[in-house]
Amino acid sequence: MSPTANNNPAFAAAASSPDSFVGFFTRLGMTPESDHHRLDLAQFLLVACIVAGNFVHPFASAGAKLACVLHNIVSMFSVPALVIIAGFRNAELTPQRRRSVIAFLLVPYLLLQSVYLAVYIMLYWNVSFRDHPGRKDVDRADGELTYNWTLAKDWGPLSLATPFGNLWYLLCLTHFIVWRPFAIEVPHTVVIHTLLGCTMGYTTVGQFMSLQRAAALMPFYLLGHACRRHHIFFPWASSVPARACVASVALLALGGCATAVYAFGHRSSLIWEMSQSYHVVWGPKKYRWGALIQLSVYAASTAMSAVFFALVPPASVFYVQASTGENTAPGLTPEKGAGEGEGGGGRSHGGGGLWSGDPCGDCEEVDAEDELGAAADPLLVRGRRTGEARERDQKRPGAGAEGATNHLAVCYVRASKWGSRALCPLMYSFFVMIILEVCWCYNDTWTVPANGVVMTLHTILFFVLGLVVTAALSTRPACMTLGWLLTPPVLYSWVFEDGAGTGGTLNGGTSEPPSPA
Repeated sequence: MSPTANNNPAFAAAASSPDSFVGFFTRLGMTPESDHHRLDLAQFLLVACIVAGNFVHPFASAGAKLACVLHNIVSMFSVPALVIIAGFRNAELTPQRRRSVIAFLLVPYLLLQSVYLAVYIMLYWNVSFRDHPGRKDVDRADGELTYNWTLAKDWGPLSLATPFGNLWYLLCLTHFIVWRPFAIEVPHTVVIHTLLGCTMGYTTVGQFMSLQRAAALMPFYLLGHACRRHHIFFPWASSVPARACVASVALLALGGCATAVYAFGHRSSLIWEMSQSYHVVWGPKKYRWGALIQLSVYAASTAMSAVFFALVPPASVFYVQASTGENTAPGLTPEKGAGEGEGGGGRSHGGGGLWSGDPCGDCEEVDAEDELGAAADPLLVRGRRTGEARERDQKRPGAGAEGATNHLAVCYVRASKWGSRALCPLMYSFFVMIILEVCWCYNDTWTVPANGVVMTLHTILFFVLGLVVTAALSTRPACMTLGWLLTPPVLYSWVFEDGAGTGGTLNGGTSEPPSPA
């Protein structure tokens, strides 16, 4: 907890109130918001888990039990925690940000969905040379990428309204951002949207425009936004007893997933994906209990998200130092002569219009150009954010300007930079999977026993490969090469109507992108 928060009368009064949102969650151990480096690091780790889970999903669909355990455990917390960060980083929907929703969410979705459709239809739809790899006399089903698994939701039909791969996230962010101003007008909105999310499984919306998944994930988004409004966030486990407790809960969840798969044969991860109706997930006999099961899913996902955040340390733990000559970012160790500041709490910056200022005072929005360095650069491959640490400035404590390099701090800063560009691997990882399938890397799903040694080794290899691919696609060269589809140059006056009444920017400039979180 930051010193500023401790001395803030408003926060102290709210925290001491037994009936307030802040009072309830501070008693659970939540503290003022963490520094943006910690959020970026968490974002990178979550996207890495999602991509690694996607890489082993074909093996899980082929019946590999280890793959089922891995995919279930990462699905339990990765997407909910990512949505919590997105809600925490969301700002008011100003005219400039309304343009950004179109430019950085809807337009990239249409472009990438069109490319995915073209590639997928060309390779996996009514093409004779893509026969069944295991038996040449059996044709591969339309849309079948690997054995019993497809990127075409519900095995078709294909359309622009049914997102491929992880493109559902762009649509969900759009739904979240548009609906949030209305949702926060409702008292106890997190509770109400949790109940609404429990009832969505009885509808037949399915994958259309990701409406069902957006409604099911909305409570996590609103929880993140509520944490931002009240200036609290999930703390990290700073003490040994806290770490032991967190590790115990994580091992309990892992053991539960392993027991469900190996002892009871429950291999599907649809319960955590929240994208299908209860009739599809549980069948015609058990679907009526879907709402109660979904409520337990919310509880488990929230608990596992808290466990994950507890394992992500703030920048100050590794003595990450602020850039020389710049203001010290909260949570960073100041350079000699810089202002004092310590701990994991404090301002948040960039990547989606985070507020800055007193972490427990009034929220003050930051201008996009000052905050991001380049507002049309949401992947941060050309610009830098205010107060962002530089790798070359990371020296061991007390070593001085010419001292030995603090390699742990360098790795922390590098991983947080990758986290600020995590939208790139999230969107492009399925292209890598298609390339791997074309190169016969997934042929074992057709030809070898599901739980044999070969399949188990391949599951481990592809899980690690997913982590490596996430890091590779988060690098500056990869984002500069592939990011043009995610940051199309459409925020110009010839596309959007300019003028003071519509929030137009000067000289046809660009506006701040929404959080990719």
